[in-house]
Amino acid sequence: MQSDMTNNHTAAPSNDSLIALLFALGPQCYALPLADVREVVRVSALLTLAGAPPTLCGLLNLRGQHVPVLDGCVLMGLPAAYDLNSQIIIIGRDQPQIGLLVPAVETVEALLCDRDMSHGHAAAFIRAVAHRGDTSVVVLNADVLATCDIEMADAPSHP
Repeated sequence: MQSDMTNNHTAAPSNDSLIALLFALGPQCYALPLADVREVVRVSALLTLAGAPPTLCGLLNLRGQHVPVLDGCVLMGLPAAYDLNSQIIIIGRDQPQIGLLVPAVETVEALLCDRDMSHGHAAAFIRAVAHRGDTSVVVLNADVLATCDIEMADAPSHP
């Protein structure tokens, strides 16, 4: 099942804004640039991989193509928490590259990014910080997630 989340905007973004797909992991709001999101699907049976790092929850058979799926909660240091209502954000511009398992996608909206964190001491997969009212939104770097260029083996594991 594919979610159509791209046609809900009436105002054009400013030069400093980004159209993003928003979701929560624990108490924090996160976003991915909409240009990097291919689709959103409901969680289904994942092929688990013995010996995989805790952040890699398995492979999703997406219309005959096996896509690795990262657990968004575990990636952010939270306990794994998903059920049949959870969703997988499929990341990739030309083809599906990786999935990100999240409890639920909230919305798509324009965000004003006020701090670029792509070069610095922040985690490699954090692109920027934006604000949504009084809430900070962490914008993830889809390119880093899609290439699995993160220290998955160093992510905290939870019993």
